[in-house]
Amino acid sequence: MHEYISMILGYSFNDKNLCQMAFTHRSVRKENYERLELLGDSVLRLSITERLFEDFPDSSEGEISREIQNIVNKKILTEISEKYDLITYLESQNLRLEDSNLKSAISADLVESLIGAIFLDSDYLTVRNIIFVMFESELTNIEKIGLKDSKTLLQEYCQHIKISLPKYTTEKLKSSDHKPVFNITCSIEINSISVTSKCNNVREGQQLCSSKILEQLKKNEETKHINNRKK
Repeated sequence: MHEYISMILGYSFNDKNLCQMAFTHRSVRKENYERLELLGDSVLRLSITERLFEDFPDSSEGEISREIQNIVNKKILTEISEKYDLITYLESQNLRLEDSNLKSAISADLVESLIGAIFLDSDYLTVRNIIFVMFESELTNIEKIGLKDSKTLLQEYCQHIKISLPKYTTEKLKSSDHKPVFNITCSIEINSISVTSKCNNVREGQQLCSSKILEQLKKNEETKHINNRKK
């Protein structure tokens, strides 16, 4: 494990026990990765915040805050963990890793616990540089900082045109526990608009429905303005 971390990240642990703990689940022993995960999350957010603060000197607090959320979230952490195949080195007992949601959650945890372990084993500057390598794609491919997600855009648009806010419902369909399927519905009662999406991830389903509702609302408003001009 230590050799693998050294190979993929160019960092060699001084304290091999820290590295082992970063991959130890609580199902195995009391000394597990949970505290390291907490520490790693804070170090990660500080590093990303510092980088965005330096790279985008004209950006507002809100834009930087939103971009931090765009970068430091479970989806991105899971993707990075899968890129490095970290879960292969997880030490655990009786975990149902065939459950895709559980596997994704633990994969994301391992990125943060590894960051926490490296921070304790070295110093802030060292771990910050490693974070910048791990998150290189997310940090260098920012077309516009602080882009809002579909749910936020839909809520703001509803407030702008003074209609009721969207409501979301979740229905778990008959499916296996390791690969659950949900029906996510987003609706706006006053306009009788409703969109349903079948998905494996509730958050992604809500975002997809929000995007479709927003598109429909804008078309409705555009049609309304055209009709008003014709009168």
